[in-house]
Amino acid sequence: STSSSPLFSLSSLPLFPTHAKRQEEAMDGLRVGDWVIGDELGSGGCGSVFKAVNANTSQECAAKIIDIGQLAVKEMMRPKQIRNRIEREINILRSLDHPHIVKLYESVEKNEKYYIFMELVTNGELLDYIDEDGLSEATQKKYFRQIISAVAYCHNQEPQVIHRDLKLENLLVDKDFNIKITDFGFSNFQEGDTLKTMCGTPEYAPPEVFLGRQYMGPPFDMWSTGVILYAMATGYFPFRTASSGNIMHKEGFDIPDECPVGCGKLIKRLLEQEPKLRPTAEEVLLDPWLVDGGQTKKAKTKKSGEGSSSSSSKKSGEGSSKKSEDGEKKKKKEGEENGEKKERRKKKKKDGEEDGEKKKKKKK
Repeated sequence: STSSSPLFSLSSLPLFPTHAKRQEEAMDGLRVGDWVIGDELGSGGCGSVFKAVNANTSQECAAKIIDIGQLAVKEMMRPKQIRNRIEREINILRSLDHPHIVKLYESVEKNEKYYIFMELVTNGELLDYIDEDGLSEATQKKYFRQIISAVAYCHNQEPQVIHRDLKLENLLVDKDFNIKITDFGFSNFQEGDTLKTMCGTPEYAPPEVFLGRQYMGPPFDMWSTGVILYAMATGYFPFRTASSGNIMHKEGFDIPDECPVGCGKLIKRLLEQEPKLRPTAEEVLLDPWLVDGGQTKKAKTKKSGEGSSSSSSKKSGEGSSKKSEDGEKKKKKEGEENGEKKERRKKKKKDGEEDGEKKKKKKK
């Protein structure tokens, strides 16, 4: 038996807030083409994301800004290699059109920086909504279906698009509480049978990536979705972060008793050590647990011909009205529950930051 890892730790806090503040001030009000850069929304390994507004149409968007020189130094790569990688990300985003993938509006290269203007998704990351109890089963199914449908779409492209960095932080939640996959910085077109670049986030990357050999793209993404589903169901990662060996070899994980049986079975299929034995995204969409959907069973209806047409017509009208009402109530309730979870997680993060500051002061 192995212990699982929490989804948040002090090690994930920003190390250089002063530098980040200076960068934010430098970008505020900057105009790039028709876009005016505003407040910083967040930052990642490849760059920072700012809110931007189109000066002509007032359309809002998320602007990902990548400094070529800085990233080249950080990644120990030549600027030309960084350019090629960014251009590939842009080309991939331009080729995709799916309701659960962020849309690309425009990209601009200016003053040794790339500005990638994308759809603005306003309700934060999926990570913000997961507490120590995970998500409700119905919400797990809803979100996981959306994630898998987008992954299946990518894998069905010609050539296949492999994301290679699917994780909770790269799954955004929109205003209607639907998922949008973002950050295709590590993605690639798979034109042959295998890929070879070691990339991704250790907690989400499959064991074969750490072996230094070529690997198949789709099973890489499917493993990552297994880690995501485990986190949604339990509130934890399946593998210990304390042991680098365990992180790389991904050996031994427990399915908690409170995890629904069907969900646990699907997780085991996705976290299969042998890449060829993992299900495809199309196969996962047909998984019994996911197909069941967590929806309320439909009431039994009378056989054809039973009952009068007038009464059935009346009931039909009442039913559709009630269905609409119930849908609105469900959406409102889901929004409230998700909002509460997000607030609890924000508080935890704030408490963690405060604890970190206290530790720093004590050391001084």
